[in-house]
Amino acid sequence: YSSREFADDFFDYNGYRIGPDHDGILLLISMQDRDWAISTTGHGIVAFTDAGQAYIMDRVLPRLSSGDYFAAFNTFSELSDEFLVKAKSGQAYDSHNLPIEPLGLKWLLISLAGGLLIAFGATAAMKQQLKSVRLQAAAADYLVKNSLAITGRKDLFLYSTQSKSKKEKEQNNNSSRPSSGSSTWRSSSGRTHGGSSGKF
Repeated sequence: YSSREFADDFFDYNGYRIGPDHDGILLLISMQDRDWAISTTGHGIVAFTDAGQAYIMDRVLPRLSSGDYFAAFNTFSELSDEFLVKAKSGQAYDSHNLPIEPLGLKWLLISLAGGLLIAFGATAAMKQQLKSVRLQAAAADYLVKNSLAITGRKDLFLYSTQSKSKKEKEQNNNSSRPSSGSSTWRSSSGRTHGGSSGKF
């Protein structure tokens, strides 16, 4: 058995399911081999897409690797609940709409300080270039006499050119992010499963 096959069979033969479509998700951890596997069935396949599972495990695996199993399982449970609520609304998390985590306070302060420094530097540089300008009482005093004389104005439309070209579809070669939807297969019981697996 691979860890994925074992998770699928453990799910099927031990009755871990809800409803007639056998909805559910199961997280398997093998402490001896340091393997993990996710098995989904029924509505779980829709709610937990390949990209969604990758998103969840990106947050769970560091905790598993460090031995903080309570935090790992707690994170998995909370994210699973969030994914189920989103899927119930008819828009399951997938590669195009994964949750966006807010920036921490530290990064917000660093960004603000960096922006202020850049703005201060830019305005100081512009101020250095204006040393020859003196404050004048009226706007006309800023003009150099006889430097500009507009005697007439006329707009002429000469011609227009229009061209069309077919826009090629952009291909995404980023192999680190799973494509949309869920990969599925049949387990030894004949039931359709989705899921993923790896090491921690």
